Amino acid sequence: MSTSTRTPVRSADVPPATRPAGRRSAAGAGPSWRQWALAAPAVLATLLLFVAPLGQMVAASFTGGASAYGRVLSDGLYLEVTVTTLRVSLIATAVTVVVGYATAWCMARCVRSASVRRALLLLLVTPLFISAVVRSFAWLVLLGKEGLVNDVVRALGLSREGWSLLYNETGVIIGLVYILLPYTTLSILAAFEALDGRLERAAADLGATAWRRFTSVTLPLTVPGVASGALMAFAMAVTGYVTPAVLSGGQVRVLSMLIYEQTLVTFDWVTASVLAVLLLVLSLTAVVFYLRMLRRYATEGAR
Repeated sequence: MSTSTRTPVRSADVPPATRPAGRRSAAGAGPSWRQWALAAPAVLATLLLFVAPLGQMVAASFTGGASAYGRVLSDGLYLEVTVTTLRVSLIATAVTVVVGYATAWCMARCVRSASVRRALLLLLVTPLFISAVVRSFAWLVLLGKEGLVNDVVRALGLSREGWSLLYNETGVIIGLVYILLPYTTLSILAAFEALDGRLERAAADLGATAWRRFTSVTLPLTVPGVASGALMAFAMAVTGYVTPAVLSGGQVRVLSMLIYEQTLVTFDWVTASVLAVLLLVLSLTAVVFYLRMLRRYATEGAR
């Protein structure tokens, strides 16, 4: 009987794994000219449509030095309008997040039928296909003294003369909430869809009550969606013009309306640029706050 011996192979005899030289050089040299060529149109469009106008606006605000900033920041009118803008935007954002979270929770947890959920989602996004101007004028009719809302209020005996819902901050907030609700709800709904339902079931098996499961499992895991929805709502509310202009009738002045007046009524481009920069700073502050909160939340979650 013959036996065959197998010669052990030493690691030194095995050639190292190789890969094409072109792939290695491409990976080590950074983006190729083809990648730069593909990115060039987007970069050029960003520079021409966003960076250049923004730089022109900032440069116009410093026409004649920084005196325009001192005049705006020391004027009580501009300070009052800024405070009003922040107050209306924050209240509208808070109400939108609460209503949007409740809506997203009902769609994700209460609706079991896929067809019903698709129908609700369609109803949610349908207003986005209608102009904000049309929707604002629709609320102008609904919130009027003889509108549907006050008809219901009088029918229920809540008020004999009806509520004053137009030409004040209440009407502006109602209109903003309606405009912003689809964006916030979709953002929070995406967080609910990404949430693993087994975590909630595991908490229930361990004896956690419904409220305990919500505060300890559901809410913390949906915070990123809530934060992104709140950021989107605040950015759109603080820069909104159509809804405040229509529903306030000029009685509630926000920064966007003041910028419009300074640009097209008084032709004071310098003051309008300063106010636009101030509005941009407010929006960027919200973005920075969101990013820091999200980073802190991710760090605490990793621990």
